[in-house]
Parts: sequence; C-alpha cells; structure tokens
Amino acid sequence: MNDILKKCNLCPRNCGINRYEKVGICGASDKIKVAHYSLHHWEEPVISSTNGSGTKVTASSIVSGDLDVYAKWSPVSYSISYVGCGSYSGPNSYTYSVGINSFSSPSKTGYSFGGFYLDNSYTNRITNISTSTYGSITLYCKWSVNDYILTYNQGSGSGCSGSKIGTYGSTWGTLCSPSLYGYIFDGWFTSSGSEVTSNTTVTDDVTVYASWD
Repeated sequence: MNDILKKCNLCPRNCGINRYEKVGICGASDKIKVAHYSLHHWEEPVISSTNGSGTKVTASSIVSGDLDVYAKWSPVSYSISYVGCGSYSGPNSYTYSVGINSFSSPSKTGYSFGGFYLDNSYTNRITNISTSTYGSITLYCKWSVNDYILTYNQGSGSGCSGSKIGTYGSTWGTLCSPSLYGYIFDGWFTSSGSEVTSNTTVTDDVTVYASWD
C-alpha cells in the first residue's frame, strides 16, 4: 500500500500524486477510509483472518481481562422502487460494493419499453447500478405507444389496396370504401368474422377483408 500511495492510481482519475506529501485530485490523503459499510458488532482477532469466525463482544460480555476487539463490517443494502412500471418484478434492493449488472425489461400491452430513468423527465437513463452507488433509488419506466397496421384485402374489388396506420388505444378512423361492379360493399371483417369499423379500437396489426352483397 505504501508504494501505491507514493504514486496513487487507486481511482479512475489516476493522478499519480504522492499522497504522503499532499492530497490528490479526489481530495484524499494517506489516511485510509472505509465508506458505506455498517457495523457488525465487535469480534475478536480471529474474525480478521480469512477463515476465522470470532467471538462476538457485546455490552453484556463478561470482562475477564484486557482484550483487543476488531470491527466487522457488512455492506449496506438500499431499496429500489419503481414508478410507472406496472407489475414489473425487478430487484427491490441492491448492496453497496455489489451493485446490479443489468435489469430485465418490463412489458406493457400496446407500448414499447424505453428504459429506466432516475428522473420523471426521462433525462438520466440507467442500465445498471455500479459497485460505488449508494442510497435508495427510484426508477422511472419510460414507454412509447405502439403504432399498428391495418391491411386491406378487397378481394375482387378495387380502390382500396394498401394499408393504414393506427395508434394503440385510439380508433382506426375513416376506412377506405372499395367498389365491385354488381355488388354492394357491406363492410370490413377480420378472418374470424369480427367487423372492423372506423370506431374499432386499435389493439394490434390486423388484415381486414371486404364483404360484398
């Protein structure tokens, strides 16, 4: 550690300062600090080794002689809450120094997911939680409404080839009226026989078939 502090590169700034002589860009001196860990009571020296379990020393421990006690630290866990994410069942907490590598994507009928954000103005997107992050977090889900396509199949008729676009949750609006010599146009229907009109709500892509009398 002494050699490292003489030409410090412990943080991403990599300033190379001699911390025994002055502070680096980060403001740290040669004094080692532990951040964002919670006390796990007092334990004997064994706990400081890699394999020991130690004996916990508390306020009710019997005094039997001089004793050096060592602090045991556990990383703090913080809560994660979600706004506008429906029934999304993502992680509800994360642990300092561990973080979260990635999040699965929630789903919402008729909408495309646009990411998690730290603000409800959707300017600060987040895809993971780093090991250095701390504090409770609220994530906001961004959504964009889907557009769907209505495709005309006029059969032997004319005047209505092609398709039109509708937005999920709205209505299809005015539909094309085809013509067929000797027949009266009776409306547009799906392959299952459901009629589609200008007032039909857009829920998905659909192909409509002309019905003739």
